[in-house]
Amino acid sequence: MIYIFAYIMLLMRKFVSVFMLLFYLAVPAQQETNPFAAAENESNETGTKDNGQKIEPPTANSVGNPADPTPVDDYLPLLLLTGVGIIVYTTYRKKQMTKS
Repeated sequence: MIYIFAYIMLLMRKFVSVFMLLFYLAVPAQQETNPFAAAENESNETGTKDNGQKIEPPTANSVGNPADPTPVDDYLPLLLLTGVGIIVYTTYRKKQMTKS
């Protein structure tokens, strides 16, 4: 009977800990004010010249070179084989541990 009570208390402690962690993370997200508003105002004010003209950021003349393949494309079969190998290895190790 004591073991059941201890087990229930352990579960309750874990439940309360998880609840407090989620509560601690969720409460600051409910702020009404934007903490970055001051930084946005400063960056907008610095984007003007002395005579009041707005400075535009430099833009690219082209959209880039979309014909270049991404470097991962060459190694997709290797990535797939590596993932399958890791799965097989961990499954084999778990079976070995349960047999002994």
